[in-house]
Amino acid sequence: MTTNVTVQTFGRPAIVEANSSFTSESPDESYYSHSERRIFVPVNTTKTLTLDKDSRLQVRELPEGATSLDDDPYRVLVAANASVTATPAPVEPDAVEPAPEAEQAVEAEPEASAEGES
Repeated sequence: MTTNVTVQTFGRPAIVEANSSFTSESPDESYYSHSERRIFVPVNTTKTLTLDKDSRLQVRELPEGATSLDDDPYRVLVAANASVTATPAPVEPDAVEPAPEAEQAVEAEPEASAEGES
């Protein structure tokens, strides 16, 4: 069974993200498939998409003046976060004085006085 979804834009363009996943398992085999489509819908345009039971759809309005998928501010932030890499700088260890050895002596408990014994 399929479903048709129509997206119609007016004053601003939109982006449509369609995700589809499919899993099939049997005693002899396991199969998983995932696909993702991103579709730009320009201003004053109608676009019809076909979905099936394993699909998920998200529609977001883009800023006024956007002309392509590259103008998606959400995707730009995600891409910026994904491309950040950290390069550790070598650190010289500080000179550390060796700790004095712990005293091994154990204090003897005072002996109990034997009061009343004669």
